[in-house]
Amino acid sequence: MKKIRTLIAVLTAAVMAMTALCISSAAATYSWTGTWDSNWGEMKLTQNGSKVTGTYTHDGGSISGTVSGNTLTGTWTEPGQRGRIKFVMSSDGKSFSGGWSYNDADPGDSGWSATRKTAVTTIDSTAKASASLSDVKWNSSAKKLTFTIKFANVGSDAWVGIVPAGTADDEKSADKVDVTYIYLSRLTSGKSASLSASLKTGSYELRVYANDSGGALLSRAKFKVGSTSSALPSGTMLKVYLEKGKTLRLGAIVSGKNASSLKYSTSDSKVATVSSGGKVKGISAGGAVITVKSGSTAIKVYVVVE
Repeated sequence: MKKIRTLIAVLTAAVMAMTALCISSAAATYSWTGTWDSNWGEMKLTQNGSKVTGTYTHDGGSISGTVSGNTLTGTWTEPGQRGRIKFVMSSDGKSFSGGWSYNDADPGDSGWSATRKTAVTTIDSTAKASASLSDVKWNSSAKKLTFTIKFANVGSDAWVGIVPAGTADDEKSADKVDVTYIYLSRLTSGKSASLSASLKTGSYELRVYANDSGGALLSRAKFKVGSTSSALPSGTMLKVYLEKGKTLRLGAIVSGKNASSLKYSTSDSKVATVSSGGKVKGISAGGAVITVKSGSTAIKVYVVVE
């Protein structure tokens, strides 16, 4: 199992119900999405994958929860108070009944019921979990990996994390060595995300798994941190990292020299430029050597733009 996580207000949800009247005996899975008439006011719920969130009119309440089978469990929240819920959907998907409690007490099985006001919709129970990664970029100065992730039909414990390159593909192996991770329930499909970590120079993979109990590997992306060689460009004495569009000043690196007497040059102005005053600006990703001269003395700085 993955590391124990803390669930604060947001839990995830999915729901299943059996068809009552149909020619075949196949099972159908009903969505919680819709408007419901409950004894605690009108409820509006939205199901996205396995997550269910919503609101109800009594005291401006809100709900979030997780489903197992046809049972939705989670939390209710109102101004200044909160508690637990447990809802069980009927076999035809048109109603539910259940209970509630204050704080973390057992919600029981009575005290909250509702009938659906909008049409019943069916979820495709054969849909498979999927995920894809793009725009994976490591920022050494910020010690952060940014990426865009898309996913569908994943459970509440699907996760994305960083593992050393060469780690076996199975989830249990990745779980033992992951450097950092985040559950997909905390992300939005199609949006950018990030993971912060202190990574040593080397090769890594960003991986997505369907769940934290031996789930399938859904997607992977390889990336490198630093140079695969410890050697700097010939004659270079220092390496610095600079974000694209950011600047830094190099005037103080020649000890004992008057900054006004220093002269600067760049090996590649398409990667990094340098002003007469020693201000370096990152232009595009890559590496450039900035030379700082004072008379016959010269120091070369290798600037890595990310």
